Amino acid sequence: MSVILAEAERDAREIIESAHRDAAREHADLVERDDALGLGALTRAVESLTARVSSLESAIDARLEVLWRALTPQADAGAATGPVASTAVARAERLHAVDLALRGFSRAQIAAELRSMMAEAQIEQLLDDVLERA
Repeated sequence: MSVILAEAERDAREIIESAHRDAAREHADLVERDDALGLGALTRAVESLTARVSSLESAIDARLEVLWRALTPQADAGAATGPVASTAVARAERLHAVDLALRGFSRAQIAAELRSMMAEAQIEQLLDDVLERA
């Protein structure tokens, strides 16, 4: 009888150990599958975010290019196209003149700086206005 009980106990231990191994293996498979799904979802989210950031950068670059062209001084006053461009250039030149005046540049120094940007008559008119208000 003790032999039967010992065999039954051994069989029971094997069954329990097998059940633990199977449960651990199933758990490891579930964790691995969850990680794979989580990493896949994370990868898709990062790719989507990267595409959105790239699109945003393109839009910002396009706007900056338009602003840069509008604010870049033209060597020839007639090179600006349309009233919006000439207004933007005039604002940029005015801002540059005000900045120079606030930094203590003389009228002659400011005029020399503006000569590459605008015609002499426009410079004098701009300086009269800017320095009168300063």
